[in-house]
Amino acid sequence: MLVISPFISLRIPSSGIIIFDGIFYHLWYLPALLVGLYMTFFMYKRMSMNALLAAAGLLYVLGLLGGGYYGLIADNNGISQVYDGIFTLFDNTRNGLFYAPVYLVLGAWAARRPQPAGSAMKNAGLFLASLGFMLAEGILLSSAGIPRQDGMYIFALPAAYFLFQWAREWKGRSGKAFREWRVWVYILHPYAIVFVHAAIQADNLEDLFIANSLFHFLAVCLLSIAMAAAAGRISLIKISIPSLGKQKTNTTH
Repeated sequence: MLVISPFISLRIPSSGIIIFDGIFYHLWYLPALLVGLYMTFFMYKRMSMNALLAAAGLLYVLGLLGGGYYGLIADNNGISQVYDGIFTLFDNTRNGLFYAPVYLVLGAWAARRPQPAGSAMKNAGLFLASLGFMLAEGILLSSAGIPRQDGMYIFALPAAYFLFQWAREWKGRSGKAFREWRVWVYILHPYAIVFVHAAIQADNLEDLFIANSLFHFLAVCLLSIAMAAAAGRISLIKISIPSLGKQKTNTTH
């Protein structure tokens, strides 16, 4: 374990664990996506779409029991021992084995279905309703002390599905700069957490930000966006300098 700040640590795991957990606490998404893609492709070649949905859904349910709904099986020695064995292989079930396949399969299933005209408002409403139920689900589970890890919820599935369907109706252009900005937000937000914590401690604002998770969240989001915008600008400068030098060379010749 390599500690790079009071709040963030970088693990140097074995090759088996890195496939599921990544090396940084927020980088689990990348190996999860790769493992999930491989599993989904493997099953897609061998199953019908309905069977694929059922298999991915079953994996997600198993993941729920090891995550947000762990408290339901914690007192069952037989089942909990199975999960204890699983957790010797990786930290939690939010990974490419249990978490990712169902979202990839839902995307493939939705892409095959024609989008009826005028469904944007319907999908937007269903997304907001699902999001509200997901928030309520998370609050209830947390207040009951059930989750072992709070990254998997039942209502996250319909929320993701209807958001995807709603997004298919959006009309707009995606530029390279915007795509790079999203990646920078993803990469840099842990450092924004560190800087926000340092500023809070320096100004003795723990009661305002640490105790109020909404203010804390908004501060980290705003700083992450600002850092991502600055990183994007710097990357554009680095790209333009060699191009300028090459242009001068061609002009000389």
